Amino acid sequence: MAHLYHRGPNGKAQRFAPLKKDGTPYKAISKKLIEENNARIGITTQLGNHQDTSYLFNWAGKLAMQAAFDSAYDLMTGVVGIADAQKLKNVPNATKELAKTRFKEASTKAADRGTEIHDGIDSFLKGGELSDDPVIATAQRDVWTWLESQGVDMTHIHAEHCVLFEGGISVPTNDGQGIEKVLEIANGATADLITKSLLADWKTIELSGGKYYTGKPAHCGQLAFCRHAAAQEGICDPYAKTCNVYIDRTTGKIVEVRTWTEKELELGLTWAAHCYMTDKALAALEQEIK
Repeated sequence: MAHLYHRGPNGKAQRFAPLKKDGTPYKAISKKLIEENNARIGITTQLGNHQDTSYLFNWAGKLAMQAAFDSAYDLMTGVVGIADAQKLKNVPNATKELAKTRFKEASTKAADRGTEIHDGIDSFLKGGELSDDPVIATAQRDVWTWLESQGVDMTHIHAEHCVLFEGGISVPTNDGQGIEKVLEIANGATADLITKSLLADWKTIELSGGKYYTGKPAHCGQLAFCRHAAAQEGICDPYAKTCNVYIDRTTGKIVEVRTWTEKELELGLTWAAHCYMTDKALAALEQEIK
């Protein structure tokens, strides 16, 4: 889920969540409103844009379904006849809109559940009580225990912290000479928790094919960018330990903690910076085309 941030009255980053005249929140915030308030999107979404493979999943899923029903058609023609078997072959196309709706509903439900767990952990770390929801309560306890094992002072933490970053990131050029140039960045960088010596971000996941898919490049890039921004602002050390904590969305238990190496973070930062500049160049091109 993408969140927008802007500078509050105290100069610090705060969630951008404007309300309508009737006091209700916007379901979708317009581009005009975002620009007028100089709100910024977190780097997470920009990295996700450069790894968007959802269309491939939809395409592959459609092919798999069609192949299954085509095979059933071939099998059934000798049993029920061609006319009735043809009905099987037409199922994928006839139900594609329903399937698309069901897929979207399932994806939204998973995203909402992830947000509930994130919010529950954030609330608990800020002094809130254990949730009545047993899954969220398990996640709250597991995260608290893990943070204690890392020697974190639980009275001085920044839970769900955003850094509005304005500065430069030096990245190697592609001229083969190893010359570096500074990319000017103005964005929001977020982590679920920042201390002087530790950055952590919770990722809620589920088993898929008997495996948890962890350690994704976008996860590394997000935290690399956030650590760089937070260090420049004096919020954390430049080489603070940087981890993704993966939590099972169905049980609330921590299933893996990935501590990123300095080499991984170096490459992740370079990639994140280039993603930002690519989006910036694309926006300029779109504006020119208009």
